[in-house]
Formats: sequence, structure tokens, C-alpha cells
Amino acid sequence: MDVDGETVDRERYDEKREISVFAAEDAADELIAGRARRDGEVFIGSISLEATEDAVRRALKACGAETGAVGFEMMTDRATGKHRGYAFARYGDPESAAKAIETIESARVEIGGQKIRASVKPNKTRVFVGGIRKDATRAECVEALRARGAGLEFFELARPKKKKEGVEQTDENGGHGWATYYNEACAERFMKNMREAEDKLPIANESDTRGMTTSWATVKASAAKVQGIRTLHVRDLNSTNATEEAMRECFGRFGDIEDVQLRTDREPHFAWVTFANPNDAEKALGECEPVPDAPEGRKGGSFISSVDGATLNIAPAKGGGPKQKGAPESGRGGPSRGGRDDWSKYRTGGIGGKYGGGLAPRGSWSGRTPANNTMPVILPTGQVAYAMMPNRGGGRGGRGGGRRDNRHRPY
Repeated sequence: MDVDGETVDRERYDEKREISVFAAEDAADELIAGRARRDGEVFIGSISLEATEDAVRRALKACGAETGAVGFEMMTDRATGKHRGYAFARYGDPESAAKAIETIESARVEIGGQKIRASVKPNKTRVFVGGIRKDATRAECVEALRARGAGLEFFELARPKKKKEGVEQTDENGGHGWATYYNEACAERFMKNMREAEDKLPIANESDTRGMTTSWATVKASAAKVQGIRTLHVRDLNSTNATEEAMRECFGRFGDIEDVQLRTDREPHFAWVTFANPNDAEKALGECEPVPDAPEGRKGGSFISSVDGATLNIAPAKGGGPKQKGAPESGRGGPSRGGRDDWSKYRTGGIGGKYGGGLAPRGSWSGRTPANNTMPVILPTGQVAYAMMPNRGGGRGGRGGGRRDNRHRPY
């Protein structure tokens, strides 16, 4: 095994984020000094609305979860002044935070007769950086990015694309990389400075007309994980929680949310929340209080809303959840049967409002002449049928004056 070669390769790309590039002088930065490092902030949820901040602090101290904590904050509603049923505890390092989570969960801490839950607060600290010169080294990239703000801890440089056999490899990298910052505040400052800066960094690819680009780096699920649960069915929503903003506040701490769809035309309201990564949906399910006497292996249960402390019920969405917004519908009378007349006025209030609705079948009244003396009619069930009109020359076989063919033929 070429140990020296592996060392050089790791220093060139650092794909596993093993080599810290954090500068000692950055420790005094206003967004770093006294602030929690990424993965050093713990979300504490399912707090009884009757509990006080002092009660929560005493419970954490009693179970030993206060060790290593450098800050604590109960989240309150600005309008009412009451807490929202969750809090954040900041720790000096990720190890202390992980230990506190384990302590709280294993001790099954209860406040006011309600068990609290703890998990790492997800933070956006990893940024995708594109438009890098393909001959730039990792050291050059690190030096250039530091000019846009302190707090850079790791930088992964993408490997160059493989050339065809016989073609010399001249690229140092793949033209992009990933920057990991000390905390979310540092990462946000970096992205803001990149957007607003007028000067170009020396590592910018001059041939790329888009210039250097930045965006939040998301974890792409593998082919196996794509089959996992990404959409949650959230039930028992009250009017406060039945908004997209409320759903994103409740579940956004677990990871990136791709879509939120609500149904408020019936009570209780419900919603579907779709995550970008199945692992994030699993985290949310893991914070549920299991339903008593539920079948073994069933996921989901009661979940405390971080918006108003109400109890929601969540479970994996059956069939992968609802159709995405803008997706064509299907089935009898659905919009995907385009190019035909809309009969929805017959559903209520229109002509013959007691009948069903839908779209007329092809060849009915959409500018085409019905064939074989047929006439579309609406049945009391809402279906559209063809009525065979009498043939003045006689019906089939010339018997019965056409009575044989004068009948409904549902399509």
C-alpha cells in the first residue's frame, strides 16, 4: 500500500474532512467567540406548556445533562409571551452535546408528567462552491475563501473528471468543492459576502460566464435510500399549525424540506411534509411518542408541535404521499383528459345541479361531430354516457323502429 501516495491524495482533496483548516485568529471572531460550534446545539422538545424555564433547567441539572453546557434558551411566542414547548441548549463541543442527548434519552426525563426529547439541532454549515479554476490547488482555495469571512474549518476539493484513455490529465480539480464552517452564522456570512462582493477571487474560473457560485450543500441519498420514507403524513392540525410556515418550523430542524401540502377543507386538518433526505424523515419519526398497543415495527405516533405545543400525529405517508404540485391527475373525469368540455357546472348549482361533474369524453361536444347518431348524456351517478338516437330508417335489423339501439352505453 502506497502510504505516502494516500497522504498526498488526502491533503490534495480531503474528501473525508480529516484536515482542519481553522485559523487560530478566527477564534476571536464575533460569530465564533462564545457561540456554539456546529453539532454543539441540542434541541429539547416535548416540553409541557405548563413547565417553567427554571423547572427545565432543574431537570437537566438533575440528570447530568447540564455538564458542558454554555448556554440555554427557551423559545417563546412574541405575541403571547409563553414558551413554545421547546428549547435549545448550547455546548462547548459536539462530544458534550452528544453525551447530553444520550443522558436525557436514557434517563427518560419528565417535566410536568411529560417526557422530554433531545436531538442535535440540524445546522446548515456546508456550502457548495462552484466556478473554481481547474488548476487551483486546495491550499489556494482555502486562502481565497478565508477572504470572504472567518470560520472555515474544512474544505473538500472535487477530483477532476477522468480523461479518455491516452489523453493527458492536466486538471488539478473538478472545478468545485465544499466548504464546512464553524457554525451556521459563519456559513451564512460567507454566502452573503460571496453574493455582494464586487471583486473576483483569484481562484475564479475566468472561462465560466456564471462566475463563482455558492449554495447550501445537500446530502444526496443513495439509490438504496431513495426507496426510504421521505414524506410524512401529519394529522390533527389545528388552525395555528395548518400553514406551510408552521409545518416548516415544526419539521425544518430535522433537515431540508422539499414540499409541504395541506388539506384544510375538512377537520381536523392534515398535511404531507416531504424531506429531501429519507434520513431526515426518520429523525422526525424517531422523536414521536409511540402509539400504545401499536403493531411491532409501526413508525410514528404523537409529536409535540414546536409552534404552539399542540399534539400532532405523524406517520409515514402511504404510497409515498400525495402527488406533487402541478402533477397531472388521472382517472375518470380528471383534468388529464384534456381537450374536452368541462362538465363541472353540473356538479352543483348549474344546469341540473343534482348531477355529477367531470369532463365530457372524447368526441362529445368538443367541436367534433358524434358518430353513429350518438348523443352524450349525464347519468344521475355523474357518469357520461352515449345514447343511441333513433334511426328513422329503422334500427339494427330494421325491426322495432330503432328501439333496440335507443339505450345508454356508459363509456
